[in-house]
Amino acid sequence: QEVNKQQSILKAHKKKEKKKSSRSNIADTQLLQAYNESLQRLHSIRREGLRKGLLEERKLYCFTMDHICNVLHANTTYHAKSHEVITKGIPDWLAAASEPNELPEESAILLEDPLSPKALKSPTSTSAGDDADAGNLSS
Repeated sequence: QEVNKQQSILKAHKKKEKKKSSRSNIADTQLLQAYNESLQRLHSIRREGLRKGLLEERKLYCFTMDHICNVLHANTTYHAKSHEVITKGIPDWLAAASEPNELPEESAILLEDPLSPKALKSPTSTSAGDDADAGNLSS
């Protein structure tokens, strides 16, 4: 608004000067200077507003990217661990499936005495804790 005000003052002054045949260069210069200062202040305010807006946008972008990267890292870690487990298990699974007409040794133990601790023990577990759990189930 200040720029519009200065602009209208400058136009009015130029009209007066046309009517008067004598021009006052000092008044013209002062009005032009005031107009230019108003324009510079306006551009400065706009520039600062734009800078603040861009900074806010940048903060939101960085926040979003940080969260996306954290999710991707967690996802990658999860899949890497899954890959490791599957890769380790594939040879055993293929060996177990290689002879479909024969029962594995664990099944033979189960057929002999279904309630024995060995039969109740999981074929893949090797820890002592599993043995204790199996003993509790048979009693």
